[in-house]
Amino acid sequence: MINVALAKGRLAEKCADIFIKCGIRAEILKEETRKLVLETADKKFKFFFVKPSDVPTYVEYGIADIGIVGKDTLLEAGCDLYEMLDLGFEKCKLCVAGFPDSEKKAGAHLRVATKYVNTAKRLYFSRGEDVEIIKLNGSIELAPLTGLSDVIFDIVQSGGTLRANGLEVLEEVGKFTDVPFVLHGCTGMREDIIKEAIKLGVAKINFGTEIRYKYVEHYEEALKTNHQGHSWKLSQMANDALTEDIKKIIRLAGSEGKA
Repeated sequence: MINVALAKGRLAEKCADIFIKCGIRAEILKEETRKLVLETADKKFKFFFVKPSDVPTYVEYGIADIGIVGKDTLLEAGCDLYEMLDLGFEKCKLCVAGFPDSEKKAGAHLRVATKYVNTAKRLYFSRGEDVEIIKLNGSIELAPLTGLSDVIFDIVQSGGTLRANGLEVLEEVGKFTDVPFVLHGCTGMREDIIKEAIKLGVAKINFGTEIRYKYVEHYEEALKTNHQGHSWKLSQMANDALTEDIKKIIRLAGSEGKA
């Protein structure tokens, strides 16, 4: 059974659509329930509903095999985790924002309000800038309006809230989407699902396990032939058959003639 940690609400519903397209019976993620642990009917997947900020922790400690959470949360957690895939649900940017005339003067002490304290500290420390980080948990835009901070450090999607309060993006630190997607573990996956994934923007597909097993199968078939005890003949026959398998994979990925 594969354990998945994710947050309730809109994210879970979007994830359900992706899981279902992949052949996973994840309809339960769309049901109204107060349960914190849900299992698919075939007992192959178990879902944990946790706070977004706790998702990296559940994965880091091995309670969940996979976690689904925003990249802002991953950056802030600073856990030693492998990011498998950017799902590209919502495009947003990590920005420094404030009033148009609140650009920092050289050498000035800057007060920065944010809920991403660790991320902000890493950013400004790497620059050697003198700042005071003020932790807030919500309504970050209010800080410069009331004089609590000079600027804010937050994620921005459309920028509508900033503009409505007379604020603007002063610096774009990083984007959280528009990166190449990688599809891991394609062994046994239906061809129509792989083709759909490519249409959705997957740029790299891994077939390592399938290729290794295919080689073993071909080698076993070669043992049934008149190989006269020559290992090189067995390897050559297995390699020739595997080459044809790889050609099929290349055609499936639409990569024929692109090398």
